[in-house]
Amino acid sequence: MGLSEKTGDILYLLFLIREGSRHSAVEAIEGSVKLQKLVFLAREEGVPLGYRFDSQFRGPFSRELARDLGLLEDLGLVEAVRVRDFSATGKPLEKPLYRLTERGERFLSERMGELDESHLGTIRDVAARYADAPTSEVVREALGKWLPLADPGGPCPA
Repeated sequence: MGLSEKTGDILYLLFLIREGSRHSAVEAIEGSVKLQKLVFLAREEGVPLGYRFDSQFRGPFSRELARDLGLLEDLGLVEAVRVRDFSATGKPLEKPLYRLTERGERFLSERMGELDESHLGTIRDVAARYADAPTSEVVREALGKWLPLADPGGPCPA
C-alpha cells in the first residue's frame, strides 16, 4: 500500500528540513518565509507535495504547510528556535530556525523506505541550491515560478 497524500507531505517536509539544515551554515532553515518557498520550489520541481499555495506579499504561501509545521513542533519532531534578527527594512524581528529534533530524525529514518528516491534527489538538489542562499534570493526564485502560474484573465498572484 502506498503513502497517503498527507503522510507523504509530512515525510517529504521532514526530509526537506533535514536536508536544508545540512546545507545551511546555521544548521537550520532560517525563517518560515524561506521554508515556505523551499517547499514550493520542491513541489514545482516534481516532488508530490499536496500543499495548496495562495498569494501573499512575498509570493506563494500555504496555510496547510504552516499548520503542519505547528503540528510537527507540537509532536516534538521539529524545533523552531526563535532568534532575533532584522527585516530587509531594518526592523527588529524574531525568526524561527527550523531543524529536526532527535525524535524527528528517528521518525524520518524509520520511514525513509516509503519515500521515492527520485523525489528525495530533487529535495537534495533544492536544499543544496537554496538552503544557504539569502531569503530574498529564494523568494525571487519562487516568485519567478509563481507569477507565470497566474491566470492571465485573473488577479496577479503576487
